[in-house]
Amino acid sequence: MFAARLDLVRALDDKRAKIGGVAEDAPPYDAGVPASQTEGEVRADAVAQLRETIAGMNLDNFVVRQRRRTVEKYLDAAVWTAIDAEARDELVEQVAPLPTAKRHGTEEAKRFDLLMFSLQLALLRSSKRFATLRTQLLEIASALEEQTAIPGIAAQAALIEEIQTDPWWEGVTVPLLELVRLRLRDLSRAHRSMRYNCLRGRQRRALRHGREPAGGRRPHRLERSAEAGVGGCQRDRVAKAPVSDEKRLR
Repeated sequence: MFAARLDLVRALDDKRAKIGGVAEDAPPYDAGVPASQTEGEVRADAVAQLRETIAGMNLDNFVVRQRRRTVEKYLDAAVWTAIDAEARDELVEQVAPLPTAKRHGTEEAKRFDLLMFSLQLALLRSSKRFATLRTQLLEIASALEEQTAIPGIAAQAALIEEIQTDPWWEGVTVPLLELVRLRLRDLSRAHRSMRYNCLRGRQRRALRHGREPAGGRRPHRLERSAEAGVGGCQRDRVAKAPVSDEKRLR
């Protein structure tokens, strides 16, 4: 997580450098849920989270004390003006592994954060991973759309619906992806629960008809299957919202 957030900061710096200074955001797709941040603000928030993580490292801790000078170095806001490759390696190798009091939410929320940081990076770098990562987000959105009876999900219904449309992806920006991360990260537990329940229903139907569940799985292995992200439950839903890859990818 630390490395992914740090790489986002560096990718935004690279984009800014390429256009000779301040990065200007393209006008976002108007979906009724506009991004409230600029790319500069996304970077500033990412840096703030990284610094808070470092600030949560107890300098009296035996493990942290061995890297005290490096930790103190990156507590200084001025160091974060620009992060080069050398600083990135130092942070990832020497600082990121250290224990910290900073918490970033549930495991489900952290996995969703990682997905969204990866999407932002893929967008900035025009990576071929973008298509795969986008499919994962579409599956989550499709699953959440089925659970709008839950108040928290209902409150984000407009955004969840827009994510599944072509125009949203044609106008997607880093700030818009960050908006999705912030608004949906705490709903990811509901998505995991739905995957589990969907898989359990499919297995029960197979057993009721005297068939071996797909892949030879039995009910006691559902937890592992759901954790692995078994597809199929949302594929028909995802198929309704095809999007064009070729325009974005190299």
